[in-house]
Order: sequence, then structure tokens, then C-alpha cells
Amino acid sequence: MCLTGFKGKGYSPEFINNLRAITGRLRGPDGDNTGITVVRGPDDVCAKCPHLVDDTCDFGGKVEQLDERHAKALDMKEGERLTWHEAKKRIAGGIDDSTFDHVCESCYWKFFGACKSALHALHKTTLPLATFLLAATGAWTAFAAQPQSGTAIEPLPADAARVALMKKSKSKTARVVKKAMDAIDAKKFGTARAAARQIQSDPEFADYGLWLDAHSRRLEAMEAVAEKKNRTAAGLGARVATLLIKITAQMPHSPFLKKVPEEIALAELVEADALAAKRRATQAIGFYERAFARLGTFEKVLPGNLAGFSVSCNAIKGRKASRVQTESCRAWLTKFLTIYSKGSEELSALASNWEEAREAVRPLAVPATYTQNYKAPDLDQTSFDTAIGLYLDGKYSKAIKAMQQFVDEYPRSIHALRARFWLGQALTQEQEHERAKKVYDSLVKESPLSYYGLLASISIAQDIGKLISDKFPDVQSSDPALMPADLMHLRRAEKLVAEGATTAAALELREMRPRDYAASPTLLYIAMLANDSCNHTLSFQLLTDLFRRNHAGILTLFGLKLIFPSTFLTEIRKQAAEQKIDPLLMLSLVKQESAFNAGAVSSSGALGLSQLMPFTATDTEPGVARAEILDPETNLRIGAKYLRKMLVRFNGNIALSLAAYNAGPAAVDRWVRDGRSSRGLLEFIEQIPYKETREYVAGIIRNYFWYTKLMSGEAPKSLGMFWNVYGPPVTPAEGTAPPTPQI
Repeated sequence: MCLTGFKGKGYSPEFINNLRAITGRLRGPDGDNTGITVVRGPDDVCAKCPHLVDDTCDFGGKVEQLDERHAKALDMKEGERLTWHEAKKRIAGGIDDSTFDHVCESCYWKFFGACKSALHALHKTTLPLATFLLAATGAWTAFAAQPQSGTAIEPLPADAARVALMKKSKSKTARVVKKAMDAIDAKKFGTARAAARQIQSDPEFADYGLWLDAHSRRLEAMEAVAEKKNRTAAGLGARVATLLIKITAQMPHSPFLKKVPEEIALAELVEADALAAKRRATQAIGFYERAFARLGTFEKVLPGNLAGFSVSCNAIKGRKASRVQTESCRAWLTKFLTIYSKGSEELSALASNWEEAREAVRPLAVPATYTQNYKAPDLDQTSFDTAIGLYLDGKYSKAIKAMQQFVDEYPRSIHALRARFWLGQALTQEQEHERAKKVYDSLVKESPLSYYGLLASISIAQDIGKLISDKFPDVQSSDPALMPADLMHLRRAEKLVAEGATTAAALELREMRPRDYAASPTLLYIAMLANDSCNHTLSFQLLTDLFRRNHAGILTLFGLKLIFPSTFLTEIRKQAAEQKIDPLLMLSLVKQESAFNAGAVSSSGALGLSQLMPFTATDTEPGVARAEILDPETNLRIGAKYLRKMLVRFNGNIALSLAAYNAGPAAVDRWVRDGRSSRGLLEFIEQIPYKETREYVAGIIRNYFWYTKLMSGEAPKSLGMFWNVYGPPVTPAEGTAPPTPQI
């Protein structure tokens, strides 16, 4: 039952109701006298299980192993009959801590501690089944206490739900998790490890204990290497893998599973550095190579790691026994030359101690454009291009026909909102104002928070802010449709949020997959938790789903603050002031670039909050190490400098500067030369040939509008500010310095 429900399709309402009926009988006044018959294969408990097909279990092999081991431990035989009272006595006498791990080895729920806690309770006293089950702690308790089909938790207004969360979800262990994390941040590694050992004794959060123990050891080992305490570093690093492997072997629910390979690799780098410092080059190279291969990407490889690698590779030069390692060193050098840019600290570190690397390091060609090549356009793209071309040529009557045809033929196209807005514009040009107003009204009603909904509201002088309610929407802290794994992650996240351990809560929520089946109030509750734990990517995904469901909770002040959070605003204001740019423009850019994920790494290699390409970062601020780019303060500082650089280059034209930030200034120069900027802001955006860049610029304009309204209570007076220039919107002549705009 537990095995299949947790990892598979979940517990169906019918299954839960059947189980409740059985346990109801056993907990009744005459429950101890209830007769039980031992059978092979599916039994009464399995009757409504979604994994049971034609009396065959999808997880048959593991379930049969569980059954056989329980039967042997309890000396049970097929066909045997006994009462529930006799069964409890046999469990208490046949299974103890020494046999439990073997009997329950293949059951996923074993690792939550639920069954062992219940077993301990049974050893102390003979209890009715209800108390026996509810003695269990951790995820099973959370699930068992969850109201099932037909007994939903009452919705609460979002503000009341947040207050209730902070009161009811307090957890001593979650508090210790926060303590351990704070200790790590303060570099009090001994305190962190002591807290981690305490956490390991609680089955619900045992994986946190193992992870925090390992993580603190790795960071302390890095400090030891820096202080040349290499033996201490090696000892600390060697223990990391042992702790982390326990998570992979015993805790399939853990949010740390995906992080384990990287953490082991970083620990291997520390061990390699310690070996390199002790001049044990051959062993060091082995650790370096394993770490590099395990990482795959190199954002967290430090210049110091590469310096140690270069020392070791240089040390084995000419040794016959090390010929294979020498070739491997060269292969990695070739790899690094394609990753790190000219003048980077990483290449300098490689060249500092390795003669062969010094000869190989040459200036790398930096691409003139940073854009993406797109496949041939689809039919809807071609159709829209034709329609917008007619509008730009001033053929408004034909444009109306083409846009209307597009809307009719491609109602679900990604260009549908664009086509409807430009249909309204063409109708306006032809003086068909009533018809245009209907188009704009429908856009505002259906998509008020989109860029095109915003433009439509401006076109009919409608205050879009009046659509936003100040009433808190109802949220629901649970849902019978949640899968057991999702429910477990949700309950742990609640406890972590209540204790301020938001980084850990974000990890839990990242593991959830509730979007397809949970009720809207529950999705909004999870979005609230995701926002409170700074997991804005998940929050935005859930809010997008809720908008598609037309959920009223989105168009509220509460919903608006979830969609437009102000994370990192203090640091953004600081860096924006240094560069004399509007902080809300920078905030809008960061939301669009990374959804406030400081560790974001794009498929093209852009890093951090401002999504900086490494060569752009080193060009803007020479000497910055690749690993430093992921630091929020460093990233925002360089991102603000680069945005300022684009604003200067394009004479204060914000739209052109944003396009250049995303697609590269050379691409925007080309578009200006092609005349794409000759018509105005809206026409320029529509003529951006790259979908990503077009949506990027439009998204930031939309973000800026709503951030301004949230922060000041007033909307921007005009979007024309995005097209204001201090001189013509053209690239300055080569060799001349443009005037500095006062943004």
C-alpha cells in the first residue's frame, strides 16, 4: 500500500475510503476480535488501489518481497486465521529494531520513520489500530491526518492562512535546520555539525541532517585548504561522500538527491587541492578529473582549483608512468580554453604554474552577436508577419482583414494577443472606433496583466488598476487530490517556512508537481509558500496555471504581489543608484531575466540574477571570476553597469538598450540601420526578429508598469519614457563618445 502509493499514481479517494472503513472496524469497540485471514497476493486493503489491474499489482516484485519478509518474521502462513488482538501481539513479539530494517528494506515509507515509531508505540502497549497508526511521525502522520475525499479542509482568506501557518506549523526540528543553516553562513561549522546530528535523529528531516553535516564539512575543508591545513581538509572532505550516499540509498523523497553529485564533486575538488598542496600530483589529478567529469558545468570551479590542477599537471610532465594523465591534462586544458574568456582569472590560474597552458592561452574570439538562430517559422508566424507587414505599410483595410483571419484561424497561437491588439490599431486607423473598442475590451478582460492587455487598456483610456481587488482571496492548505509525495513535501515546507528556513522550504516546493490535479485554492496556497520561500519560478508557474483557469484570486492585490515580488530590492536600489538608473527598471529586468533565482544558469550559459554571459561580465568588470558571477551582489553590480553601458550607447533609449542587453548591441545596431526603429516604440518591438528578445522587451515594459503602480500607487504617465532619447536613436560613430544620459 505505502510503497505503491508514494512512488506511483497516488492514493485514489476510493482506496482511502476503503482503508478508512477497514481501520474503522479495527478501532471499533469489538475491533480486537475482528478475524483476519492470511492470503497471498492482493488483499482487502488493495481492493481499490489504482495500481491493481486484474488482481495484479504494478509493483508486484517489491510488494511480494515485503510480504514474504513480514510473513517469515511473524511466522504467518497462507490460510491461517487470527484475530486483530493476536496479530498485534505477534507484531510486537516478531519485529524489533534489529529485524525492522531487513523486513521493511524495500518500502519507501520506511525512511520517514512512521512505521518504526508506530512499532515502538506497539511495544509499549497494545493499542487500537487508530492510535497505533497515529503514533507514527513524519510524512505518514501528515498524510493520515489529511482529510480525504468528501472532507476537504475549509478555505481561508490568504492573510488568515498565512497567520495560521506561522502558528500551527512550528517545528523544533525545522528550527534546528534554520540554526544549522545560519551557523554555516556564519562559518561556525562545529555548531552546524552538532545541529545536523540532532536533526538526523528526527526521521522526518533526517536527510537535512545528513546534507547539512556534509555541506558544513565541505566548506570547512575549503577554509582548511586556504589556511594550508591540508591533512584536516582531506579528512573533512573524505567524509562528505559517505554522508551524501546515505541520502541517495535511503531517502528517495529527498530534495537533495539532485544536488548530491555536485556536492560530492566540490568535495573532491577540496581533496584534490589538499593533495596538490602536498605535491601528490598523481592522486590530485585523479580527484580533479573525477570532480570535473561529475560537475559537467564549471560555474562553481574556482580559480584556486584550476591553479592546483595546473601545478599537478605541470609536476607530472615528462614522467613515463604518467603519460595517460598528461594526455588527460591536455584534454581538459582544451576544454577550459573553450569555456573561459581572455583575461579571466581562471585562464590566468591555469597559466600561472603550467608551461603548456601558458603557451596555449590565446585571446578567444567573442561573437559579434549573442543571439539564437531560429528554425523556419511556422504557418501562424508567416501569417502574422504578413498581417503586421500590411499595417506597417499603411494598408490598414487589408491589415484588418488579415488580422481578423489570423485570429479566426489561429486562436491559440502564441501570436494571438499580438494579432488582436494590432487588429484594434488597424480598426482605429480606419476610424472604426466602436469595433476597435470591442477588441480592446476583450483583450483587457481576458489578459489584463499581459503586455498587450496593458496596451489595450491604454488605447481605450481604461484604468486597468480598477480590475484589481483589495480583498484577500481564499486559499486551501491541502487537497485530497495531492499525491503522497507532494503532501509530504508540502508539510515539510510549511514547517520550514514557519521557522524562517526559507531556502530549505524552496527545495521542498521545487519537488512538488501539483499543477495538473490540485484545486485552485490549493495551488494559490502553494504559490504563496513558494513566494515566501523565494522560489519564484514555481510561484510564477502556478500563477500562470491559475490565470488560465480564470481564477479570481489572481486579480487581487495579494495575487499581484505574488506575480511582481520585490526580492533583492535593497541591493537593486543600491546598484541602480551607483549607475544612476531607475531601480524599478532594474527590478523589472531581473524579474524577466531570472525570476529572482540567484543560481539561474541558462542553456546558453548566462548566469545569475541578471543573466550575464561570462565574457560580458569579464568585459564589463575585468578580473571577475566565473564563480563570483553567481554571487547576487556581484551579479547585480555588473548587470547594472552593463545596462548603463547600453543606455549610454543608445542615447538613453530604454527599449533599444533592453533589446541590446538581451540580443547584443551589434544586433540592435543592425535593426536601427534596417529602419526598424523609425516608426516608434510599439512598431519597433513588433519588428524585433527574435521572439525571445521581443517578448523580453515587452515583458520588462509590462513589469515596470505594475511595479510602479504597486510601489507608488500610480501608473507611469506614459510608456513614451521607453522611447525617449538624448539624440537620434542611432549607434554613435566609431571612436566618438556619446553624451551621458540622465536616466
